[in-house]
Amino acid sequence: MLSFFPKQPTAFKPLIAPIPQRQPCGGGCSEQFQSPFFGRLPAEIRNEIYRYAFTGEFREQLSVKGHPLSLLLTCHRASHEATTLAFSCHAFQISKHLELNTFVTLRTAISHMSPQLKDAVTALCYDLGCGYFRSENALAAGEVLTNAILLFPNFARFEVRILRGQKRGLGIHQGTMPLWCYTYKDARNTAAQIYAPHWFANSILRHSGEGHSYAWQAGQQWTLDWPQAASDEYLDVLDSCDWNGNPCLKPFMGSDAVGKVRGVHMCPCPCDQVSWTSADMVQATGRRIKIDTIYYGPEERPLPPLDGEMALKARLGHKAVILREGASRLRVEECQVSCVGTGAEVTSVAYDGGDDYWEALRRKNGDWRAVARTLWKDPMDSLCGTSKDKFLGSWSLGEGDWARIKEVTKTKRS
Repeated sequence: MLSFFPKQPTAFKPLIAPIPQRQPCGGGCSEQFQSPFFGRLPAEIRNEIYRYAFTGEFREQLSVKGHPLSLLLTCHRASHEATTLAFSCHAFQISKHLELNTFVTLRTAISHMSPQLKDAVTALCYDLGCGYFRSENALAAGEVLTNAILLFPNFARFEVRILRGQKRGLGIHQGTMPLWCYTYKDARNTAAQIYAPHWFANSILRHSGEGHSYAWQAGQQWTLDWPQAASDEYLDVLDSCDWNGNPCLKPFMGSDAVGKVRGVHMCPCPCDQVSWTSADMVQATGRRIKIDTIYYGPEERPLPPLDGEMALKARLGHKAVILREGASRLRVEECQVSCVGTGAEVTSVAYDGGDDYWEALRRKNGDWRAVARTLWKDPMDSLCGTSKDKFLGSWSLGEGDWARIKEVTKTKRS
């Protein structure tokens, strides 16, 4: 039977499925008096230990076993008395892969938290990776910052984490040159325009504080407070002149401030200037949010220099053969060949590259047997440190040296 009645409208599903509401601990947990930690240490000492574990410095590799919050999984009593402290000390990371940079998605993701835990959250972090200077990535961090201010009433610290990579081009990380300053106060106030990179000052701070992502009402506006500008020891004001030759002033901060003043790092681009990547957002109500940038990963990896050999390969092509002093001579032989068309006999030079040369050529041309030999040879070389051709016996039958290798492998796996 056909139905001519329209279907009832259904509500849209949330972007992230809500997690069931977290139930508070009902008590009744074991006192753990047999443990020296709970039986002998007073509560004040235990809280200091918890705080030290939850507020440790950021580590590059946070595994499941080494995560600071894994302390809550030790026993019921530790989870009962340290959960609220963990939420107030630990900086929770907002994953950019879950698209939590909107208000709705972030509110849905924390809907399972009790009001007590929401009030306890004081710090969040957002990982920009190595593409931090791109405006779309920095704007996403600014959206997370704004939504965290709205959803967490005691939110007071925001960490922007950056993965070190190769040095970028000149000028990408620089700020804007301010107008000429003729007073000492104006010169110090405009220092942030020079040393604060655009992706940090505009895409994160001003995007969040000046109402681009949320219209702040009267009495809720935000201002920026740069702690670097308050450093009289490292921030100087130098004499300069404008385009007309009139005397003026300009701020200057040297590399000696790195590690001494909060938020002062060397600029990743080869400009040899410092970069300000920490600031405070102060609201008219008195609320203060600290924004800090944390670099992690290996040290800066500069691009390799273009020496004579690399320049020669770039000019001649990747197939060019470059002779080095002290290298073994190529095995060349004279031979008689016939010219195509004329049939005249001429003397030429022949080169036999050897087994390694032809094996590499077969792999390059996609010969499956050569590729299979490479895949078989490399794991055995890394496991045993010796080529498989030097082992006696049969691998398939487990004879000779291969029997001992299999026993060693089983021992390592167990």
